[in-house]
Amino acid sequence: MKYQVWVLKEIIKRNRGGFGIYFLFLFSISIMHFLSSSFFNLQNLEALLGVFSFSEASYFELSWCLFQLFFLLYVTYLFYFYEIEHSPEFIFLRVNTLSLILKKFVLFSLFVLFFRILVYLIVFIIFKHYSFFTLTLFLKSVSLPLFIVLVFFLFSIFRFLFYQVQKGEKS
Repeated sequence: MKYQVWVLKEIIKRNRGGFGIYFLFLFSISIMHFLSSSFFNLQNLEALLGVFSFSEASYFELSWCLFQLFFLLYVTYLFYFYEIEHSPEFIFLRVNTLSLILKKFVLFSLFVLFFRILVYLIVFIIFKHYSFFTLTLFLKSVSLPLFIVLVFFLFSIFRFLFYQVQKGEKS
C-alpha cells in the first residue's frame, strides 16, 4: 500500500498544474456566481459541486462539469495504469494482480472521497449563507466520481488480465 500511496503522490505532483487549474476554475465560477447573480439557486450550487445536469446549465457550468469529468478520468487512468506504463516488472515479479487492483481501488476511492469533501468544503465556505447544503447534495456530488472509479476498477481488472495473458504468450 505504501507504493500505491507513493504512486498517487507522484501523479498529484506531476499534475499539480491540472489541480491548480481545477481549483482556479472552481474559485472563478464561485466568485462569478457570488458577484454577478442576484439570486443563487440549487442548480448553480449543484453545478459548482459537479452534479451533472445539462438541462439548464450555462456555458461556464457546462465547461466546469465537463472539465471535472475529463480531469477525473485522466487522473484515474494515470493512477490505475501507472505500473503498466512505468514499471511492468512490478506487476509480474512482486505482487498479485488482483491484490494490486483492489489496493488501487480502495486508495483511489478514498482519495476521490477526500478530494470531493475538499471541494464541498470550499464551496460551502464561499456560499455558507445559503441553506441548501445537505447530505443529499454531498452524496450527489460524490456519487458520479465514485461510480467512475468503480468503472475504472472493473476496466482495469480486464486490462491487467489481458496484459498478463498477452505477455505470457510472448514469453
